[in-house]
Order: sequence, then C-alpha cells, then structure tokens
Amino acid sequence: MGFLDLYGGPSPAGWELPYQELGKPLAIVGEGLMAKRFPCCTATHRALDCFLRLRDEQAFTVADVDSLDIVVGYGHKRNLMYDLPETAAQARFSMHYCIAVAMISG
Repeated sequence: MGFLDLYGGPSPAGWELPYQELGKPLAIVGEGLMAKRFPCCTATHRALDCFLRLRDEQAFTVADVDSLDIVVGYGHKRNLMYDLPETAAQARFSMHYCIAVAMISG
C-alpha cells in the first residue's frame, strides 16, 4: 500500500493537482523570501504585533502594565509550552518571555 492508497483511499479527490505543478517554477521564485519579524516561535507573532501596536497607539510603558492576558488556541499553546523558560531555546517557545522582552525593549 503506497502513500496515495493509504491517505487518499480508492478515489482521492484533488491529488492530481500537485502533478500539474511539476516542472513549473517554484513558489519561492515568484513569492520570494520573507524573514521572520521576531526571532521566536511564530505562534507568538500575532500577539507580539498586537501588543507593540497597542503600546505605540496608547503610549504606555512597562511601568504602566499591571497584568496582561493573551488568549491563544490549543495548537499555539502546545507550541508555547514554557511559562518559565530556563534556557534560550525554551525562551523562544514562551509567550511570557517574548511579551516581556517586547515590553522592556520593544
């Protein structure tokens, strides 16, 4: 049993589309590269963007913040598993750390 049989079943819909793209330029040629804005897990990026925009619009500082609540979906929470990171690698997967850095350094 091959991949197509295993995951597509006897009548897989849409599986012929990738074959139509063979030989055409890769998406990277047309779209180009895009660097990540923040050097941390992508699951933090929307919250960081929102926080930084709110900070810029409302002109508050870290001293003005008593607490902050951020709601993320289940999949993002699984990626952001370190509430109290102990290493740099863990910090990249900690919403708490990333937002704290954004508060302090922008």
